[in-house]
Amino acid sequence: MRKLGAFLRSWPFLSLGLVTVGLFLAVEGFGERVGFLIPVVRILIIPLWLMRTLEMIVGIGSWPSPLQYLVALPLLFTPYIATDLLLRQVRRRGVAHREVAV
Repeated sequence: MRKLGAFLRSWPFLSLGLVTVGLFLAVEGFGERVGFLIPVVRILIIPLWLMRTLEMIVGIGSWPSPLQYLVALPLLFTPYIATDLLLRQVRRRGVAHREVAV
């Protein structure tokens, strides 16, 4: 449980992306039984949808299926990872800035 907590603190946006994919799969798999999740998924899916759109523009959709999964699936989570790394950098600068000011 501590490892999960450490992961969530280190990668909050990536965790959100993974939860979003899980919610999307739940809505697709269970349909109307989990219909109350649809409004939430519509908002959370936007970064994944944008990355998938960019992948299609670049032409990844025309690649063979196994290659698509190897390349496109990790790229879907790029915005979340980039945001986590940016957040980590801002937190470090904030702590360093506070230490200098004290």
